[in-house]
Amino acid sequence: MSSEPTIRRGVIQTLWARKWRLIVPAVIGAGASAVVSAVWPVRYVSQTTIQLVPPRIGSDYVRSATTPLEDRLQAIRMTILSRTRLERIVNEFNLYADERRHGIMEEIIDGFRNNVDVRILTDADGRGPGTFRVAFTGADPRTVAKVTEKLSSLFVDESLSDRRLTTQGTVTFLESQIEDTGKRLTEFETKMKAAAGKPTEAMTIEFDVLREHYRSLLQKRHGARLAANLEARAIGEQFRLIDPASFPEKPVGPSRTVVNLMGAGAGLMMGLVLVAAAPRRKPQPGSSTH
Repeated sequence: MSSEPTIRRGVIQTLWARKWRLIVPAVIGAGASAVVSAVWPVRYVSQTTIQLVPPRIGSDYVRSATTPLEDRLQAIRMTILSRTRLERIVNEFNLYADERRHGIMEEIIDGFRNNVDVRILTDADGRGPGTFRVAFTGADPRTVAKVTEKLSSLFVDESLSDRRLTTQGTVTFLESQIEDTGKRLTEFETKMKAAAGKPTEAMTIEFDVLREHYRSLLQKRHGARLAANLEARAIGEQFRLIDPASFPEKPVGPSRTVVNLMGAGAGLMMGLVLVAAAPRRKPQPGSSTH
């Protein structure tokens, strides 16, 4: 019965006898990973911080001038990251020049879009409420910073344009609702007068509800008009740049050390598989086993 030291000695002897099955794959793996890490393009990230600034007039006075940040970002992000906008940026900064010679523009735009990160920041990120980050990842640090600056300016400009369209659209919608409700109210008054001055209780209740709805619409239109006026004067709710686009001094990846270690480790694992799969030597005649 073999003892543990004997088994350990046997394993070591086997590995030593087949050491080249371990060394060669490990060296090949390390060499291959070194080549990959050398030609793998480095990646840089630039980012900027933008804050949603409330109207200079209190939101209690004009509630229609404020919109949740999530809703604002969702609409504006879809516009800015559309193919038309991104293709303009690609041409302006000559992005993905090699890919554009042989690739499909739709795939290039998808890759560009995946390299843009828009994320709302929280107190855990060291920012107060109403702030978000726009970041872009690319191969050249100078170009990355310029593209990030361009994206941040688009968010600020689109915010102003979006708010003006939204507030003006709200005013137009409310005016149509007021006109329609006013006609219904006039028709109802005529109907009540036709009841010989003795409208039923149900008619009275319905008339009061309709009149209250009309008053509510008038108040909302007043707030919407005020909001539209604020946007026209650029003192309404808007995006403000807090931190300009940063210039990335160090790449964020890939980590050549990690790639090399992974390659060497993969080669070593392959070597162990080869050692385990190698046929055992038959014992020489006259040798004894214990």
